[in-house]
Amino acid sequence: MDRSNISIIKKTMMNDLDLDKVQFGMLASLFSLDYALVQIPAGLMAEKFGPRKMITFTLVWWSVFTGLTDVVKSHGLLYMVRFLFGIGEGPVFPANAVFNTNWFRRDKKARASIALLAGSYFGQVIAPIVTVYIYQYFGWQAVFYIFWINRNNHSGCMVRFSPRLS
Repeated sequence: MDRSNISIIKKTMMNDLDLDKVQFGMLASLFSLDYALVQIPAGLMAEKFGPRKMITFTLVWWSVFTGLTDVVKSHGLLYMVRFLFGIGEGPVFPANAVFNTNWFRRDKKARASIALLAGSYFGQVIAPIVTVYIYQYFGWQAVFYIFWINRNNHSGCMVRFSPRLS
């Protein structure tokens, strides 16, 4: 959702932080670079430490950098936050792949993968509606703050209710 959030509030965020289009584009590039680079190590770590621990870690990490996005006041710090954000979000799919492998029977793995993928795309459909509402009434920083609060709640539920496989 955060990738769609930042594209919706782009213009105001660029004005507030005095970013030009190239600098703003670097935010996406830095996020995507490290998001891609952590995929293989994250999968290996999920296999070693267990998907529950890895998913919990990534949700907490991701939450922190969602929240930090709204308090950063310079583009240099924002680059660092978005870079670290990508490191936190990158492990989600590899860890979920390990989770699906360990938890679901062979004939149910496809449905489990479909649910994860559908959910990630469904979030991209819902997030802009929620983001526009928050942005219009509370400003661009509130978008990241509210999604940070939401993700913290999600992290707590993940720790409490997910199966203990490892």
